[in-house]
Amino acid sequence: MSTNPEEQTTAFMEFQSQLWPEIADALSGQTGVEVAIPTPTVALVSSEELASRISSQAPYLRTTLAENPDESHLFLLQGDGPPTENVLNLMEALVGVRPKEIGEEETGNIGKFFEGFMAAFFASLAENSNVAPAPGPKDIGLDNCAAPVDLLASDDVYWVEIRLQYGKQPITAQLVWVISTSTAHRLMAMPGENSIDLTEELQQNASQTTVSKSFDSNIDLLLDIPLEVTVELGQVEMVIKDILDLGPGSVVELMSSAGEPVEVKVNGRLIARGEVVVVDDNFGVRIVEVASKAERIERMGA
Repeated sequence: MSTNPEEQTTAFMEFQSQLWPEIADALSGQTGVEVAIPTPTVALVSSEELASRISSQAPYLRTTLAENPDESHLFLLQGDGPPTENVLNLMEALVGVRPKEIGEEETGNIGKFFEGFMAAFFASLAENSNVAPAPGPKDIGLDNCAAPVDLLASDDVYWVEIRLQYGKQPITAQLVWVISTSTAHRLMAMPGENSIDLTEELQQNASQTTVSKSFDSNIDLLLDIPLEVTVELGQVEMVIKDILDLGPGSVVELMSSAGEPVEVKVNGRLIARGEVVVVDDNFGVRIVEVASKAERIERMGA
């Protein structure tokens, strides 16, 4: 596969045209309503831009492949308008009546939609990619979605906007798929494209084993070095005037929602997210999401 980013993005767009028609057929079978999915639009987005694109109010499905548990696939019920409007469109398409608000029944239907969608997605992925995917752990939520740590650690991600059109006079709901470029390119690799001569493969394995042993030995020498770990509750931009006006009793409003996971950083690099807890008389953090060990080691040295 080409290493040119523009050519890789074009190839990933072509991959969409193979993937989504089968998903549309499967969703039609699940709902009894004809579903059409035009070829989605694909944008290459930096990890820095990703967090600002995700609406904290959008329902989401976060999952992985069982064989690659450290690589997230994030799906958001998020469109151009308010997330609530997008969800109401989906509910109208699924049950035939537009609800006035998102209540307990609608919440249950969102979960059922994501379950059915995930089954259709993985079935189509098995037919059209270079993997035989089994779903890994999943997380379905209604709001407070944060970008997974591994996606934020990627240099770039693909932001894929998908239009789900239900019925002959279509009711349209929008879905976003966020995937790292490295994961996407691996899905698109053709069988044999990455194959090598057996002798070369054995040599590579032997070399990797030697490097791994040396790496582990070197890491052992560093395990007692202290590092500063910081927990970031949130951020905000302020003009100099407002900073100078701060005094006892001033309240600084952060750009994060109550209950949103805090970020755990080492050397200023994000390695985990967690929930604030109280341990005896001290604050602590219960880790709920963490980067792989290799990624943590890499970031601590960055």
